[in-house]
Amino acid sequence: MAEDKTTQTAATPSKVPPVPEVDIICLPSHPPKPKSREDVVYARRIASRYLSLKALEQIADKKREAARKKASAKPKLESPEDYYDQGTKYLTGARCAVPFQEQAAYYQKAAEMFERAGDLNDAPQLAERYSAQAQTTLDEGYRDAYQSAQDQKARAVTENDWFTAARAFERISGYEDADQQAAECEKRLQKIHAARRPLTIAAVVLVVLVIFGVVQGVQTDVFRYQAAKALASAGMESTATYLLSGVEYRDSDELMNQIRYEQGLEKMEAGSYSSAASLFDKCEGYADSATLYQECHYYLAQTALESENYESALNHLLKAWDWEGSEELRYQTEVTYLAQLEPGGRMTYGKDEYILLDKTEDSALLLSAKLYGDVPYSASAEDVSWADSDIRAALNSDYTAERFSQAELALMEETETGDGVTDRVFLLSAQEYLAYQEVMGSKDALWWLRDVNETTGNVFFVSCDGTLMTEGYPASTTSIQGRAAFWLSLTTD
Repeated sequence: MAEDKTTQTAATPSKVPPVPEVDIICLPSHPPKPKSREDVVYARRIASRYLSLKALEQIADKKREAARKKASAKPKLESPEDYYDQGTKYLTGARCAVPFQEQAAYYQKAAEMFERAGDLNDAPQLAERYSAQAQTTLDEGYRDAYQSAQDQKARAVTENDWFTAARAFERISGYEDADQQAAECEKRLQKIHAARRPLTIAAVVLVVLVIFGVVQGVQTDVFRYQAAKALASAGMESTATYLLSGVEYRDSDELMNQIRYEQGLEKMEAGSYSSAASLFDKCEGYADSATLYQECHYYLAQTALESENYESALNHLLKAWDWEGSEELRYQTEVTYLAQLEPGGRMTYGKDEYILLDKTEDSALLLSAKLYGDVPYSASAEDVSWADSDIRAALNSDYTAERFSQAELALMEETETGDGVTDRVFLLSAQEYLAYQEVMGSKDALWWLRDVNETTGNVFFVSCDGTLMTEGYPASTTSIQGRAAFWLSLTTD
């Protein structure tokens, strides 16, 4: 069985790249200084300018020759003692190696040396220990490096930030979706470059013409369109937007969206996420403006959380619904906010706003602040019961599927609601309504309770002024709507 597990672990690395090969012992006194973007660009420029293909081939030949000489100069390992000593040297290299891939490689080499040392001293135990240590170092190193790169990407605003994030993902190429993440960072870099076009002499001349045109009052839609297009290309988006207002000519709407998009990118780079989100929201689906809109609100949510403004954070996370990481962050924020919320307080849970009616040590009762009017209580007014009602079926299927993530659904407790049934989501009973009436206040609307009048067959409801109507009303009416309620577990273990 132990051999089978080892085989599986070795075959798994579709997500974790294999341990790299090392041939030498290097003992750096300190970690190498990371190269800046300017260093890399400068090195590439020098290489492309001064190194011909022939020169590069000569350099490669010299490196190969040096490697051969170094290999031939290595002492031959013959005895178990030699292998044991070499394994000890590789361990020394592992403790000083940078980065983690190199450290893992040294541990792997040390394990191989101890294995070849046979039964000498504690060689078998060391071989097993450092073989496992090599894989552990690799697994943990990739995981930590990936998380660090994700954090850099999440905080990236400026051009250098995105460059640093891209390089961080490139250093773990082959792990998870690191290559895709690096490509996304590079794409963002390109967008920033495109949004930062220098002001040209032609643009300056055009500004003069625009001012002259305003003074003379002779601007036509054609003139304004062409002027706005040229100004936008020169990076003067604000002036271009002013000129395009009210213009209906050719693709002026698309040009306006493009200008807003470029302005949004600039605002993002400057960290003005609120302004950027507003611009992307007006882009009418131009390019990836919808995705960037969500990204901006994700960053705004993080800022709100730093100041413990949970209500604001949840509102932003609602707008960042599909952005990567927003679901987990929203779930954590909801649980944290709910734990400190008092009955009568309101919060966003999933996609809707809810009122906290009651809270125990490990559970909380929430009631939707909005009405749910997609279906009547029951399509038929005969033999009405909560267990067979249409609204019960809808609340526990369509309602939950449209509004909550799987993590949020998992917190909803199964609650006994009468008629021998249990539900995650339900309508309040008359008894529950009376118990929490003061906490929830008046709705100024008609809404169902789940009780049925046994004499009339009508369903209880609440009037606009908050009066409990026990005479009820026929279940098939569509003029009365429901309000979803559910108990949430406050224990997340």
